[in-house]
Amino acid sequence: MNKNLRKLILLSLSLLFLLLTTVTFTFSWLSINTSVFVTNIELDISQGDGILLSVDNLSYTSEISNKQIEHAIVAKKLGYQYVNGSLIDSENKKVSLTDEEFDNEFKKIRFGTVTTDKEGRNFFNYDGSSANLKDGKYIEFDLYFKAENDDTSIYFNYSKANYDSNGKLVKNTGIDGVNVYTSADSTNNSYLETNLTTLDSFGKPIIYEKGHEGLLFNGKNAMRFLTNVDDEIKIYEPNIGRGSYATNLDSTTYEDMFLEASYYDYKKNASFTYLDNLKKDEKKPLNYQDTPKTFKNFKTYEASHIGDISKKDDTLKVTFVYWLEGYDADCLDAIVGKSTTISLAFTTKAVILYEKLKTVNYHDGDEVKTINYYDYFDVTNDYFPFSSDGKIFGGWYTSEEFNEKFDFSKVRGSLETSFDCYALWK
Repeated sequence: MNKNLRKLILLSLSLLFLLLTTVTFTFSWLSINTSVFVTNIELDISQGDGILLSVDNLSYTSEISNKQIEHAIVAKKLGYQYVNGSLIDSENKKVSLTDEEFDNEFKKIRFGTVTTDKEGRNFFNYDGSSANLKDGKYIEFDLYFKAENDDTSIYFNYSKANYDSNGKLVKNTGIDGVNVYTSADSTNNSYLETNLTTLDSFGKPIIYEKGHEGLLFNGKNAMRFLTNVDDEIKIYEPNIGRGSYATNLDSTTYEDMFLEASYYDYKKNASFTYLDNLKKDEKKPLNYQDTPKTFKNFKTYEASHIGDISKKDDTLKVTFVYWLEGYDADCLDAIVGKSTTISLAFTTKAVILYEKLKTVNYHDGDEVKTINYYDYFDVTNDYFPFSSDGKIFGGWYTSEEFNEKFDFSKVRGSLETSFDCYALWK
């Protein structure tokens, strides 16, 4: 082989590799086209508290296996519906799949980086095109709840002290993942190819330089899920991690004590600033007012409450959707290929420890946001208002005279059940 021919072949291979790399970048907010994947879905049902579950609205039980959930996920992915135990396609014809076919389809599912509209009804890819469920970039499945008693309310279980009728500790609802650290090895997908900006433990911006070793990421922090009950959608973000959506919210308009505001600042969003520095992401930050409002814990009634069943043996259909949020600050190459575990646990007792609800009315000018907290409501405020006129948020006060700041610690344990606080803008 002569020298010129060898140079031509090497040049062609180099161009091919460059082309493949470039194409890969267009498919994902991650800078390489692989992602975390489901390895296990756990459902822990509190037996004896009046809940029976089904994936097909036919066979109800107090225990649902992972295999049944996998089948429900695959059915949705392929566009089938369960009707009285049978799979029905879009032409209303019965479909039969073997266990092997179900398993093979489930193995194809890989969480891709997508995002949703404000209502959580539509999913989108990197380039703004629609993300389809059949592509396996996110998962969806239905659960049917049946009540054994009249007037039954269904809640997410998240109490660390909730036991079923047999004395078995019921696990919490949540998402778990694998800790992974950025590497100094440039051949590792956890290697930082350029700088990124994120937040330190005090909510202040900090820059990590190219090749930094030991910066912790976890795929669970970039995950979201939603519930759809009678066309009412709630979006959950159970693990914040390094930040939430990359938006145009200016966190400097908030006091330092309201650290959550900075989680929406794209200038401090690890994934967004990293890809921007790589010049491989031309996405603009989201408009804060157009982003989905997520429940970040289950401590409010609205968050933990799933739905109600009025009569014994009536059913409640709940659709669950899980995805990897492309605008999340933890959606970085470091989480590629790592497993995630989804846990769902339900109860008819919201939490054993609380006896009543505490209502807090947040007044922001003429707007009032009312949130119902449980009796054990902690001293951390999860709600802050939005202002687009550049004013600085001065905190919540007990009255519109703004003489005394509202003390959230006094809500917990108080005999009063309703509280008002007022937003100060300066």
